[in-house]
Amino acid sequence: MTTSTNKMGIVTTKITVTNLVDEILAERGFIPNEQIRSITLDNVLVDTGATRLCLPGDIINKLGLPLESEIDVKTAAGICKTRLFKRASITVEGRKGEFTCTELTGGEDALLGVIPMEELGLQADLIKANLRFTSWGDTSYLFDSDLREAIWQDINDYPLRRNTIMPNGEVVTDEIELPDGSKIIP
Repeated sequence: MTTSTNKMGIVTTKITVTNLVDEILAERGFIPNEQIRSITLDNVLVDTGATRLCLPGDIINKLGLPLESEIDVKTAAGICKTRLFKRASITVEGRKGEFTCTELTGGEDALLGVIPMEELGLQADLIKANLRFTSWGDTSYLFDSDLREAIWQDINDYPLRRNTIMPNGEVVTDEIELPDGSKIIP
């Protein structure tokens, strides 16, 4: 469930992160379901400036996620090294997928980046402060540069209009009410 805040542009959501290796071992009968390492995190910041799922080191350790590599990441403070972990199964808004995650070394709060959101067919609605569905199973919208530009224009230059991508791929433009009470009708 996406949590709304009073601050426009801030979106948080609830996610469940599970060790995918544990899920597979349980599925094949090697461990009981009770031994699957999983954690549900409330108020995870939806960060459109982050690429991946980012988790604090203590959560990664509790989940027992395997290390993939050490990578350089570009942050507001400059380029730094961090560790990349694999086999994280995440569930957001009822949608599930396997992703890598980067370690947040300072014990910061978890962040949900754009790669998991796009692959799960989710998009941050910065005005309503929640996640909305874009598509499921059809990622062709990711490669439509005109549509992608329209979405980013809406996010960056709001209020222009809000496009919603329906499951069938149709783009619906919604009426927008401005703070002064006037309306923009497409």
